[in-house]
Amino acid sequence: MKRTLLRSTLTALVAACALTASAQGVAINSTGAAPDPLAMVDVTGVAPVRGLLIPRMTEADRLAIPVVAASNGLWVYQTDDNTTQHGLWYYDNACACPGPAWRRMADGRGWNFGGNTGTNDAVNYIGTADATDLVFRTNNVERMRVAATGEVGIGNPAPAEALHVTGGVRLDDPVNANGSIGNLSGTIRYNPVSTYHEGNVNNTPAGYQRLENAEQRVVNAPYEGFQLICGPGSATGSAYTGNSTNQSNTPFVTANSSGRVQYIFRAAELTALGLCPGNVTEIALYVLDDDNTSAPATAINAEITLNNTALNAFAGAFDAATIALPPNGTLTNLTIGSGILPMALTTPYFWNGVSNVIIDICWTRGGNVGVSPRVQLTTPVGYNATRYGVVTSLPIVGCTIDDANPGGGITRGQSNSRPVFRFTGQALTPQPIVQNADYVRYGGGLMVEETPGWAASGVFQGPGVIRAENAVYDGTIQLSDHVFDLYFDGQVREEDRGRTGNYHYVPLAALKDHLASERHLPGMPSRADWEQQGTPSLGRLSTGLWQAIETQALYIGELEQQLSILEDLVAKGERSAELEQRIKDTRGLRPDQKEYLLRLMGASAEGTEEEAPKH
Repeated sequence: MKRTLLRSTLTALVAACALTASAQGVAINSTGAAPDPLAMVDVTGVAPVRGLLIPRMTEADRLAIPVVAASNGLWVYQTDDNTTQHGLWYYDNACACPGPAWRRMADGRGWNFGGNTGTNDAVNYIGTADATDLVFRTNNVERMRVAATGEVGIGNPAPAEALHVTGGVRLDDPVNANGSIGNLSGTIRYNPVSTYHEGNVNNTPAGYQRLENAEQRVVNAPYEGFQLICGPGSATGSAYTGNSTNQSNTPFVTANSSGRVQYIFRAAELTALGLCPGNVTEIALYVLDDDNTSAPATAINAEITLNNTALNAFAGAFDAATIALPPNGTLTNLTIGSGILPMALTTPYFWNGVSNVIIDICWTRGGNVGVSPRVQLTTPVGYNATRYGVVTSLPIVGCTIDDANPGGGITRGQSNSRPVFRFTGQALTPQPIVQNADYVRYGGGLMVEETPGWAASGVFQGPGVIRAENAVYDGTIQLSDHVFDLYFDGQVREEDRGRTGNYHYVPLAALKDHLASERHLPGMPSRADWEQQGTPSLGRLSTGLWQAIETQALYIGELEQQLSILEDLVAKGERSAELEQRIKDTRGLRPDQKEYLLRLMGASAEGTEEEAPKH
């Protein structure tokens, strides 16, 4: 029965088509055509066209096939898993490919080399459908990777940013700098004319601005300079603004056999002048004259004591606590000569950096002889910084002058002038430094503008110039109301004490001597300052100039006052109490000039002549 059925089936098949066999292969068709000489099996047909149906099975069936190496090329159709596995599969164990030997053939949805049509961008894409990176290779070397988390790496298999490039990126627009790109804000291009990269800021062809710095950035290179460092050195206590003229402001007074003087230095002053906390081993005065005596019997013996104090100014009494202390140093058989008068402290005084300081000098001499040597002064200081007492008649042996010692020809008082002292100990001194740092070197000029086009309006002054449309600041310019407060009130307001710096009013009568000796305006840095500390800041220069302008205004007022007095003297020719008081109150006149005018006023009334004071 079975043989009959098989025979009948073959007969039907032969009847349906011609089966032609030859040495070249087998042809299955309805025309009797020979097989293609290159094919083992050649299946063709006419309408209705039929296809070749290969074995169909599930994934489990496919994987259960006992394949071997000779099974390479085995072809099946998998019917299940319509999402990722459904379709034609072939077995290829000869390929050196990663993964299992079963390979899935295209399911008809692949991308063609010539491109695809009719795609739906909602469902058709190139990429991965699971958490797997997408890798692009050439010559079997990875060139680009899209990470499963979205980062794109070019030349980098582990991108850490939205775009991570290992290697260079070139932007080029050599043909049409303004037309070949969109000129949108944020666009970056390379301009071969300017040789800079440019970025667009306003969506216009003219909106490209240079990205690179034309400046040269110097990295970790040495530079030389100065810095102020606390160390062994000296600090000069306050500025030299005048010379002593009487017993209220010189330590050693002519025609007196004994004397005591105390000076207050506020901590803020000493800090501003560069004194650092530590031991003070010497103080010194700047003496302008010789004592003009060499007799040992008239030489000076003195004791010097330094002490911390809570006093901000003297108010009519010596500081008794300082008098009670043992001296820090002594002077024996001293004959004073012009120049620096050093006073060594055999017991150093330790300054803590926060306390005000009192200097106490008590002296005796064998006789009332000699010429009172003048010293450099700071005048006015802005407060009563000096307390003095001298014996004008009977000598007192030893340093016994104090407020508990009445009478005996002792004259006492206080003054807002104070000698200029030099403190030797720990002080800020300029130290040369050579350090490494990053900095920018630029050979052009720097223009800072607020109004568009200002820098191009003809104000450029050439390379090496810094110019700003409005102002240049460095944060150190100080208000100078203290100039007028100090002049008219004798002191500055408490809230302005930290702003006065080294400013001290130089009287008009002393200005010429100051300029001759110092060779710079009061309040301005000297040549030594420039050489030792480098160029002063713009703020310091501006502050000094502003103070100088205000001081000049005071000088003009004094000159006008003097001229008015002279006019009244010439016009009236007679003495008057009002004019006499005006002469006494005039600040721009020296005492000898005031005395001369008063005598001249009296002489004018009597019709006699007076000799003018020599200057």
